[in-house]
Amino acid sequence: HPELIAGYDRVMRLQDAKVIAAATRGTVQYAPMTPEELQSIPCPTLVLSQLGDGLHPDEIARYIMENIPDIHSFIAPDITHYNDNPDEIADRIMKFLTHIDGVEWD
Repeated sequence: HPELIAGYDRVMRLQDAKVIAAATRGTVQYAPMTPEELQSIPCPTLVLSQLGDGLHPDEIARYIMENIPDIHSFIAPDITHYNDNPDEIADRIMKFLTHIDGVEWD
């Protein structure tokens, strides 16, 4: 999807370079949470990931999903899935928000 890559490129070029640099430093400077730290998260947590995302590898999402007790998650089949299916991601988010308001996740 060259048009998708071009769109990401445009968005990234609009960002403040200092903010991008700080976010990148923060990503590589700090150790990931331990399983014990993740297991201590007391609230429902939603993780949405996608296969093939080099910036947010699905292995990290799986690690998080394996360790947070009240996890709701979905790993999309490819990196364009959410862009190609915006209603699906909106529906997943709404179901999660409904769940944490007392309605069971289906």
